[in-house]
Amino acid sequence: MLHAPAAIDIDIAPMRTEFAALDASAGPDQRTFFCGDGSWSGLALIERRSIGDSALSDGVVRPGLATMPSVAALIDRMGWRPVSVYLLRQQLMGTLKWHFDDQALHLRECRLLLPLFASRGAVTWIGTEPVAYPTGTLWTGDFSMPHQVDNVSDSERVVLAFDLRSTPDVARLFPDALSANGPRRLDAALQGRNQLLQWRAEQQSRPA
Repeated sequence: MLHAPAAIDIDIAPMRTEFAALDASAGPDQRTFFCGDGSWSGLALIERRSIGDSALSDGVVRPGLATMPSVAALIDRMGWRPVSVYLLRQQLMGTLKWHFDDQALHLRECRLLLPLFASRGAVTWIGTEPVAYPTGTLWTGDFSMPHQVDNVSDSERVVLAFDLRSTPDVARLFPDALSANGPRRLDAALQGRNQLLQWRAEQQSRPA
């Protein structure tokens, strides 16, 4: 199993309204842009502390969280102490190319995603599996595996990304199979990463 939805219900209607207010007021200095072409951007609600920290630390609350009290209420209700929380936006026809992260339920950190705006054409590929959970469905995946995010729809994709410590309480939100077989997962992720790195090297070595 590479991904699954959480067994909880979340009302995203107030989050959508609050996001619209935050998005209208936030300037470029509050946004982080990825991919080089601006097709992927983020607004920090809780920002990660220095990556030099040896242990996962609680993140730094940013002003944007005050604009989204429904997100703060969810964090409090779940008892989470996030490493970071971002609003991630992908423009229509955007692609976040194949990459991998040290985030999964069987690792020390995981990422939970809550789509606020997304169509069926906004797909995350984890390995060879396409993932397109509907808006309002909290889900996670084994992001230690190579994955790519495509938005081939006619609308932008906006998700809340919660980076959390991988604790038993978080794991219990999801099927046991998603965090089982840790050694096998580590081996499969290593093979997938090596294949991706080899493919990248081959692409770079091709003559223009």
